[in-house]
Amino acid sequence: DDRLKRNFGQITLPLFILHGSEDHATKPSGSREFHDHAGSKDKTLKIYEGHYHDLLADLGKEEVMGDVIAWLDRHVPA
Repeated sequence: DDRLKRNFGQITLPLFILHGSEDHATKPSGSREFHDHAGSKDKTLKIYEGHYHDLLADLGKEEVMGDVIAWLDRHVPA
C-alpha cells in the first residue's frame, strides 16, 4: 500500500477516476489521494453522490456510462 502510494507520481497516462460517495468497499478519499498525487497532467476525478461501489450496476449507471463514453471520445482518436 505504501509502495503504491509512493509511486503515484510515476503514473503519467490520462486518468479518469470514478468513485461513489457512499462506497463502503473502498474509500472515496483513496481516489482523491490517487488523483492528487498521480503524475498525469490529464486527470479527472468524478465522485458520484449517493452511489456505491459498483457504479455500472448501481442506480444512475446510465450517467456513469455516459461520462465514461464522453471521456473516451475526448481521448481516443476516431
